[in-house]
Amino acid sequence: MRSENIFKTITVLFITGILGTAMLSAGCSGSNGKNGATGATGPAGLPATSGTVIPPSVPGTLTLTSGPALMITLSWQDNSTNEEGFGIERGTNGVNFITIGTTPSNTAGYQDNGLAKGTAYYYRVRAFNDAGFSAYSNIAQSLIAWVNTYGGASTDIAQFIQQTADGGYIVAGYTISFGAGGYNAWVLKLNSDGTVAWQKTYGGASTDYTQSIQQTADGGYIVAGYTDSFGAGDYDAWVLKLNSDGTIAWQKTYGGAGTDYAYSIQQTTDGGYIVAGYTDSFGAGDTDAWVLRLPADGSVSFKPSSGASSASTSVNPANSSATINNTAITGADTVLAPGTSTATPSSTNAYITEQAP
Repeated sequence: MRSENIFKTITVLFITGILGTAMLSAGCSGSNGKNGATGATGPAGLPATSGTVIPPSVPGTLTLTSGPALMITLSWQDNSTNEEGFGIERGTNGVNFITIGTTPSNTAGYQDNGLAKGTAYYYRVRAFNDAGFSAYSNIAQSLIAWVNTYGGASTDIAQFIQQTADGGYIVAGYTISFGAGGYNAWVLKLNSDGTVAWQKTYGGASTDYTQSIQQTADGGYIVAGYTDSFGAGDYDAWVLKLNSDGTIAWQKTYGGAGTDYAYSIQQTTDGGYIVAGYTDSFGAGDTDAWVLRLPADGSVSFKPSSGASSASTSVNPANSSATINNTAITGADTVLAPGTSTATPSSTNAYITEQAP
């Protein structure tokens, strides 16, 4: 068996819509500055000012950052020395804007709260004084998204996610909070707003993982992972074809006497599947990269000659009941330099165990 790094909960994150230098970050409150007089109105109903005759300079780069409770925080550069305040404008199409608030002079921030999930918001800022307005800042865009956790009392991990044809999402991972044994494979179908359409576990009395999932041309799903509950050796590669409701169309294990993992799967243009993983049952060294080309029914055309043996097995999906909690999280950039590798392909004779749905 191989030790696994686990986390207490899984998080599904969906953030889109950053325009220019804007970062995602939503009544309305302005940051207090040194001044801040209000009362009589100035240009276009904004607070009155006095003693200035030259319009202020345009604010510098406007950015957006995430905050809790559907809040967007605006930040900009104060490039003027004679402004008496800033006007903040918001729109939902990038063309039409309304003023949603003002801040006093010498400020460079504003918070917009209580916005709606799934709505794109556009912002721009300009300075003002008695002489009039500056030009507008850049337009910054953000889409108010959702950030949820899904899980139970124990460990639940998401490994792969893909958007589905209906605008929702399909998630594959594994769970110890639900299911038949230790870790069980776990698939959740989410609606576009993050609510759960259905969720199921798949597995036996031991350990079963899913690592990859893709929606197939028939509206169902193809899942790849590995299992210690079924198969010929230690861990065996495991592929399940699911119907659109998560029920099983077919399921198979692939492997020899050692450890064999499937980590990625895609449907091919002829309706079959291509699987990638690694094996220490076959190959030239300790563990070798392993690629399997499967027809639509998951079978292979060769007979096993590795001496591996196994018995037919079956697994039935079980409903799971993960609770959903909203979370707040910010993303960080990473830098990775790719390297080169040289691999020599060799044929493998994986034994296939077909499991009854």
